Amino acid sequence: MFKKLLDKIKNPPAEASARKNFDRAYRALMRNDMGAAAKHNTAAVENFDQMIQETEASGKEVFPRLLALAGIAYVRENRPADAEKCFKDVRRRNDKLEEPYIYGGIALGALGEADKAVEVWKEYYRFTGMPAIVNVLKEQLRLFENGETDMDSVCAELSAAIHKQDRQDFRAGKEYQLLKK
Repeated sequence: MFKKLLDKIKNPPAEASARKNFDRAYRALMRNDMGAAAKHNTAAVENFDQMIQETEASGKEVFPRLLALAGIAYVRENRPADAEKCFKDVRRRNDKLEEPYIYGGIALGALGEADKAVEVWKEYYRFTGMPAIVNVLKEQLRLFENGETDMDSVCAELSAAIHKQDRQDFRAGKEYQLLKK
């Protein structure tokens, strides 16, 4: 028993490492330490890749919250195709999580799928937990639909709004929702 525990400490499961590295990246982002955030996000992505591969190989499904975290890490790592694959699965299995809608739209926008991005973002309106993000989203979609801005600008504005909201929540002592157990 002690040997198993020691082995688990020395070689933690990919899921635990992914969560830990995601949390480190998040905290570094909140401190505006972009170098550390990028380093920890890259480590989290590697852990998520391993976790997803191991879970799928065992014939199981990755929990939606973990897939959502993986998708966010993939967006930050500029892997929008992998991000959208995660978010699409989460939206199919658990429509109570809001991140797969807002970040999923960003991933779709980065893939050049503007119509799909808009469709996913419009589903985000039913979440009222982050009105500051919803307000930015509504304004950006209005501008986009009127031809006054492009998809890259919409994605950049939404990313900035998400970061601003996350920083406000962090300063208020709120734990990152998806990291709660």
